[in-house]
Amino acid sequence: MQEVQSQAQVQTHTYRDRDGWHAKSEFNVNATRVLKLTTSKVIGGTGMRTSATVWNADAGGMLRHAMAFGGPSGDFSETVAFSKPARVTEAIVTAQHQAALAQLSRVLVAIERHYAQGKTASETVAAELDQTGATPV
Repeated sequence: MQEVQSQAQVQTHTYRDRDGWHAKSEFNVNATRVLKLTTSKVIGGTGMRTSATVWNADAGGMLRHAMAFGGPSGDFSETVAFSKPARVTEAIVTAQHQAALAQLSRVLVAIERHYAQGKTASETVAAELDQTGATPV
């Protein structure tokens, strides 16, 4: 398994928009997979969630994430942390996101296990597009 990059090498962007505070980090899992770690307020509900999702890069650099809705063929997606703070402030978002980054080794093991089961839907679609020369719609 790949050695975990230090937290200093993982770039985190913290910002505020109309939905509140967010923190986002990206980590290259390998040459074609990118792990996106996102912390933000749950829209339309209460609480704050940190999620980890893996995206596959095609030859042109376009990122794809196939959702499987609980099935085994989709790309990796997991809630790393969930909390219900009284207010979702920049400090609260940053603290939960940093705590999730500290779990990066565990998340990478879960990603490795997930993809050990076989190809995902996005990899299958990308391979088919490469073979036909078609462009995605």
